[in-house]
Amino acid sequence: PIEELREANALLDVLLPEIEEAIPNMSLEALTRLSLTMLIVRTKDYNDIIVKIDRAIRKKADKLDAFQTANLIYAFSKMNEGLSGGKIELYKELEKNVFKFKSEFNHLELSRIFLAYSKKGLLTKDLSEKVILPWVKQNISNFNYAELANVAYGLMFTGNTDKELWRSFIKNVSTQKHRCPIIHYQPLKYARIYVETLAPEWDFSHYEDTCFEPERYFNVLRQNKFQNDPYFAALVSALKWDLQYEDIKMYVEWENLFIIDFALISNKFAILIRRPESALENKEATPLFNLRKKLLEQNGWTVMDLDYNSYSEMGPEVRNNWLKEEVDKYI
Repeated sequence: PIEELREANALLDVLLPEIEEAIPNMSLEALTRLSLTMLIVRTKDYNDIIVKIDRAIRKKADKLDAFQTANLIYAFSKMNEGLSGGKIELYKELEKNVFKFKSEFNHLELSRIFLAYSKKGLLTKDLSEKVILPWVKQNISNFNYAELANVAYGLMFTGNTDKELWRSFIKNVSTQKHRCPIIHYQPLKYARIYVETLAPEWDFSHYEDTCFEPERYFNVLRQNKFQNDPYFAALVSALKWDLQYEDIKMYVEWENLFIIDFALISNKFAILIRRPESALENKEATPLFNLRKKLLEQNGWTVMDLDYNSYSEMGPEVRNNWLKEEVDKYI
C-alpha cells in the first residue's frame, strides 16, 4: 500500500545518517538486503546511498556467493524506478561471479542477469556466448512467463535474429497452460511484433490467444507519466506554438505498446524524445529506446531521434531554427 511505503520512506530518512555511516563496514549479506530495499523505497539522498553501496560491494566482490551475486545484479538493474543504478565497474566485477556461479543460478536468476546486462548495453561477447545463449537455447521451452519476459527483452535488446530460437519462444508462449499475466504482457507483445518482422509467414493466432486477456486490459496510457514532464512540455511549446506545426499530434499511442511523443500521422512521421533516462552512461540511447525506434521503422514509420540533452544546450533561437530544419527534413 502507498501509505505504508510512505511510512517506510520516512523511517528510512530518519535512519539515513546511521545507515550511510555503517555501509562501509556492512557484511555482503547486509549490503545485498539493503540493495533490495532500495528497489522499493526512496530517500532524500537516494543517489548518495547507491554510490556508497556500489563502492562497498566492489571492494569485496570476489567474496560474494551465488545468491548475493544474482540478487545484487537484480537490485541494481531495477533501482531508480526501473532505470537501474550502479557504475559500469560494478557490473564488470559482478560478471566475474556470473561465470563462477553459472551452474548454481536458477532460470529466473539467469533471466534477470540477461536482462540486466542487455538493458545496460553491457552484455559482453563472452558472457553471451559462454553463459547466456547456451542456457537460453537449452531451456527456452521450459521458461515460465516471468522468465520469458526477461529473455524476450534480452534477445530483442541484443538484436537476436535466430529464427529457430524465436520459434521455440513463440511455441512456449502459445502452449502455456494459463493466460499471460498482465505484469509480463508488455515484453511479450514487443516480442510478437519483433518476430512478425523476422517471420511474417508464421501463424501467431495461438500466441495472441494466450495474450488475449492482458491485451483487453493493458492500457499503455496508464503506464506513462504525462504530468510534470519538462522535456515534453518544452517541445510542445516549440513545435505547436513557436513553429506552428499544427498537424503534429501529441502522445500518439502505437499498438497499445508505447507512446510516440509527437507524430504526423498522415506521413507516418514520429518524434521520439531521448530523455536523460533513455541514455546510457556513454550517452548512447538505451536498448529499449532503440527497440522502439526499430519497431516503428520496420512498420513504415520515419523516426526522428531527438536527443533532449543536445537540444537543451542550444540557445532558444538557435534551438527553434535547428528544430525546424530537422523536422522539415523528414516531412
